[in-house]
Amino acid sequence: MGTRAGDVRTANRRLLLELIEREGPVSRADLARRTGLSQPSVSEIVEELLETGLVVWGGEGASTGGRRPRLLHYNPRRGTVLAVDLGGTRMEIGAFTLDGAPVAAERFSARTGEDGPDVLERLARSVQRLRDRLPQGSPEVLGMGVAAPGVTDTETGEVTLAPAVGWLRTQVRTLLQSKMGLPVAVDNDVNAAALAEWRFGRGAQFGTFAFVSLGTGVGMGIILRGEVHRGAGNLAGEIGYMPLGDAGGTDERSFGGLEQRLSLSALARDYSALMALPEPGAEAVDTTVAAMLEACTSGEPRARRFVEERMSLLARALLSIHLVLAPEVIFLGGPVSPHVPALLPMLEQEFAKLSPFRPRVEPSSLQHRAGLVGACALAADQAKELLMAGR
Repeated sequence: MGTRAGDVRTANRRLLLELIEREGPVSRADLARRTGLSQPSVSEIVEELLETGLVVWGGEGASTGGRRPRLLHYNPRRGTVLAVDLGGTRMEIGAFTLDGAPVAAERFSARTGEDGPDVLERLARSVQRLRDRLPQGSPEVLGMGVAAPGVTDTETGEVTLAPAVGWLRTQVRTLLQSKMGLPVAVDNDVNAAALAEWRFGRGAQFGTFAFVSLGTGVGMGIILRGEVHRGAGNLAGEIGYMPLGDAGGTDERSFGGLEQRLSLSALARDYSALMALPEPGAEAVDTTVAAMLEACTSGEPRARRFVEERMSLLARALLSIHLVLAPEVIFLGGPVSPHVPALLPMLEQEFAKLSPFRPRVEPSSLQHRAGLVGACALAADQAKELLMAGR
């Protein structure tokens, strides 16, 4: 079956907008030269983009012998988007312009034993309060993005499985759209973090990379040639279930074996048990992990053995990712971000013991904000698509 002209037009419109956004300011001649499209086609599409307000004229380029060309700029203030990062223990809400610049932010706390619909009901009220207190003169709100823990269906907006928050087949998009009256885009939180790293962080330098997040759970987002790779059943990146270390549970509500050993809550719990300390609550996980690494660095034997054993496990997981996907770089981020500089030397030592092929591992440039900024990217992408479609 042949490609329809409308599909080609839509793809070309996306292509030009992306070039203007990522490499602008540019002239129409620059766009034609970089894309191979004809000058008339570029001019027609540029007029369509100007009508959306996503692109504006601004300034002139250098002359090459004739008139100086007018330059096209991306307009991130065409709208505001709302963003939600539904972390397992901490949730954040923000408002951003389309380029990820923050406008306002708010914290949101989960309650023990609260199910998905109840959380989303309270969440919608918190987001509406944030929306109501946006600075006067803020661009119109165009939509909302949600970075959700667990396996997420981006087509339906359903979180099919999220052990970290105890959700099973929760209709996130449907519930929030009915409450907010806005288009809502939903994706897995680590996919969203990977998208944010590519759109707004150091990932922009790479065409292919993996983003591994350690927090309440363990997950990975994959960027292949500038797009999130989700795989069949949206299961790509569910590395918490990798059969390394303990096998883990086979019940769909249980955590995977890797997650049971490497999530920050698991590290804090197991280290506290080893050192005969009280089991830390969710609010004490970060400080316990920091104390663990400090004890390891200072040479405390039990702490050092514990950290080395867990870093050997993490190194094997990262090396497996490297050998299967061969990404240009693996970003390590999420809630573990403050501790990554201390972990990298230990990981390098483990890589040297395991394989001649060593992955390039770097800290996420967005650190703990990657999920929230990723939710912004989801909403911004959806808003741009709707505007280009004339909706």
